Amino acid sequence: MFNKMNPLASKQVLVFILIALSCISITMCNREMNTKNISKIPTLELDFVIDYGIKQMDMLSRLEYSLANANKTVQIGSSSFGQFIDSKPSTETLVESRYAEVVIKATTYIANKYFLIYGKDSVLFAKTLSNIQLNETSLGKMCVSYKFKASTCLVRNLKYRSSDGSCNNLKKPYWGKSNTAYRRNIYPSYKDGISEMNNLLPNPRELSNSLAEYKYHIDTDRTMAVGIWALFIGHDMSHTAVSSSGATNKSIECCDESGSPLSPRYMHPLCAPIKIADTDPYFRPLRRTCMNYVRSAPTLRTDCTFGPREQVNQATHYLDGSMIYGTSYRVMKSLRKNSGGLMLMDSLSPDNITVLPVSDDPTLCHTDDKCYRSGDSRVNSHPYLLALYTVWVKEHNRIAGELALINPHWNDETLFQETRRIIIAMIQHITFNEWLPVLVSDSHSNPFLRQYFDLTGAVENYTDNVDATTTNVFANVIVPMAYSAFGMHIVLNHDDQRMNSTYESNKHYNKKPYEMLTLHFDNLLRGFTSQKTDQIDMSFSNHVTNQLHEDNGFGMDIVSLSIQRSRDHGIPSFTKFRRPCELTPIENEKDLVKIMDETIVSKLMRIYKNVDDIELIVGALLEKPVKGSMIGSTMMCIIRDQLVRIRMGDRYFYDLPKVFTQNQLAEIRNVTLARLLCSNSNAIKQVQLNVFKTVDANNDAEMFDCDSTLIPKLNLQHWVEIIDSNFK
Repeated sequence: MFNKMNPLASKQVLVFILIALSCISITMCNREMNTKNISKIPTLELDFVIDYGIKQMDMLSRLEYSLANANKTVQIGSSSFGQFIDSKPSTETLVESRYAEVVIKATTYIANKYFLIYGKDSVLFAKTLSNIQLNETSLGKMCVSYKFKASTCLVRNLKYRSSDGSCNNLKKPYWGKSNTAYRRNIYPSYKDGISEMNNLLPNPRELSNSLAEYKYHIDTDRTMAVGIWALFIGHDMSHTAVSSSGATNKSIECCDESGSPLSPRYMHPLCAPIKIADTDPYFRPLRRTCMNYVRSAPTLRTDCTFGPREQVNQATHYLDGSMIYGTSYRVMKSLRKNSGGLMLMDSLSPDNITVLPVSDDPTLCHTDDKCYRSGDSRVNSHPYLLALYTVWVKEHNRIAGELALINPHWNDETLFQETRRIIIAMIQHITFNEWLPVLVSDSHSNPFLRQYFDLTGAVENYTDNVDATTTNVFANVIVPMAYSAFGMHIVLNHDDQRMNSTYESNKHYNKKPYEMLTLHFDNLLRGFTSQKTDQIDMSFSNHVTNQLHEDNGFGMDIVSLSIQRSRDHGIPSFTKFRRPCELTPIENEKDLVKIMDETIVSKLMRIYKNVDDIELIVGALLEKPVKGSMIGSTMMCIIRDQLVRIRMGDRYFYDLPKVFTQNQLAEIRNVTLARLLCSNSNAIKQVQLNVFKTVDANNDAEMFDCDSTLIPKLNLQHWVEIIDSNFK
C-alpha cells in the first residue's frame, strides 16, 4: 500500500529539522519557527515519518487481534453498547481514520523527537507542523482535497444536491461533504499540541456530580419540541464517530463486566475511560469505578497537512435533511422505494399504520427489539425524535404522491429529487423562522441574523468564500444542550391534550422503539408539543446523568461524556471562546459572578481553581440566559456562527434566487411544524399555531382545528410543470 522508505531518510530528516530549529537560539526569531524551512522538507523525509506512523499502526493491529480473540469488545445490551449505537463508525470512517492515525503518529514523532525536547511551546510547534503538506507523500491521494477537485463536479447533475454534500461549493467541492473533518473556530487545545488529552483537569464525573444536580427548572412558555428540534438538526449537521479497531473492525471496550477498568494488557490506546470515585453517590452501591469512553475517530485534515488531531463528521455539514435521506448514494438508494419518488415505509396491520422501514440490523437497538432505519443510525435514540423522523418521511411521500398527480410525466428520479428539495426547504424554514425565534426570543432573532437572512424576500447573499462546514464546537454543544431541555418522562397525550400516560425516558433510549411508534405515534406528537420543556442549563435529570443506556442498574452520564469528549476534541476553554465572540472577557471570579449565579461560581472555582480551565460546555450551560432567551451569550454565539455560515455558504439554500420561483417560495414560507403534524398524524385534530410554544404562550392561547386557514396547507399547484405539446 505504501512505499518503503530509504534507510538514510532518518538522518536526512534530522538534518532538515535541525536546520528549521536553528532559529530557536536566535533572538530575532522571536519565538517563531522558520516555517519556510519546515515546509520545504523533501518528500523522501516526509515519507520516512509516514512510514514510522504505518509501523506504529501495524504494532497496534497485533494488539487489536489479541483484544478480539479475548472478546474485549462492547457487548450487545450493555450501557457501552447504547453509547456505541449513537456513534457507530461507517466503513468509510474506519478506513480513513486509520490513515489519520498514521499522520497523527508521524506528527507526534516529529514533535517529540525534534521539537518538544527543546521545551518550546507545543501549540506553536503544532501550528508550524500544520504548514507541511501531505500532498507529495504516500498518503496525499487519500486527502479529500485530492479526491474532490473542482473538475469532479463538471460531470455531475448540479440541479440537485448530492447525497453526500459534495459539489455544493464548486470551488472547493469537498466543503460540507460527509466523512470530512469538522471546522475549527479556534485552534485546538491538546496537552502536547497535537493529540494528547489534558489529564490535569478535574474528573468529569466529579464535575457532573457537583454541578449537574437536577433542579426541575421548567420553562412555562416553551414545549419539548424545542429540545427535540435541536437534536433533530444536530443529527442533520453532525455525527461524530467513535474509534474502532482498524484491524478487526470490532468495537473498543475500556471497562470490564464488573465496571472496573480493564487491565493494561487489554486496554486499547484509544481508551480514555472516565474514573468513578469509590465515594460516588449513585455508582458506589453498584461498585462501578469505570465508565467507558473511547476517543472519537480522527480523519485527515481538510487542508491535507500534518498537524493536530481532527475528528470526522459522518453527516453532511449542511442543513439538508441528511438524517432522513442518508449521507451517501448507497444509503439513500436503500431508503427509496424506487418508484413514484417515494421513500420506503412499512404498513402494519390491523390498523394499517404507516411506520419507517423495520431494520434487520440487530446492532441498531440496545436490545433485541425491532428497530427502525432511516438516514441516521440515531433514529431510535428517543421516542419523540423517532416520531418526528417518521413525520418527515410521511410528508415526503405525501408530497411525492401529489407531485406525481400534477406532473404525470415526471419519472421516479425527478419526483424524488423535487420532493427532497421541498422537504429540505421546509426544514430550513422551520429552523430559522419557528425554532430559532423561540430559542433566542423574538426580540433577539432578527438582530441575530438580520444582515444574513431577510424574512421579507429572497436575497442573494450566497458566497463561495464562506465555508458552511459544521464546527467542532457546535457538534459538541448541540446534543447536551438538547438533553438539558429534556425532562425525566415521556408524556403521551390524548387529543384533548389531557395526559394519557407517562414513561420513564431512561427505559426508551434506543429501546422498544417499535412498541412506542406503533402504539403511541399520535400521542407522542401531542406529548412533545404540549409537555413543557426544562430550562437549558446545567441541570440534567437523573435519567441522563446516571441511567443513560442503562443496563442492570448501571448507565452512562451524558454530562461526564460531554466533558470528556470536549477534551478528546481539544475544545478550548470557556474564557477563550468568549474572545472571538467579542463578549466581556472573563479574567477572575468577579467576572464570572456577572454572568453566572454567585453560588454556582463559588462551587465552580473550588473545583477548577483557574477561570481559564473552565470547559466550554460547563461555562456555556452555567451562563445566565440572555433576557427572553433560553441560552446564554456564549451558546448564542456558537449557534449564530453555525447558522450564519449555513445561510451564507449553502448554494442551495431555499430562499436564494432560482432555487424556487417566487410563488413556490411564498408557499414554503407558509409552512409550519403544526401543519406537518396535522397532515401526517393518524388522527390529530387540533394543535397550537406554534408547537414550539405552549398553548398559553401562543398569541391566541388556544388550540386550532387542523383544517383552519391559520394553519395553511402547501399549495403544490405552483409546482406544475408546463410541457410544450410539441415536445417529445
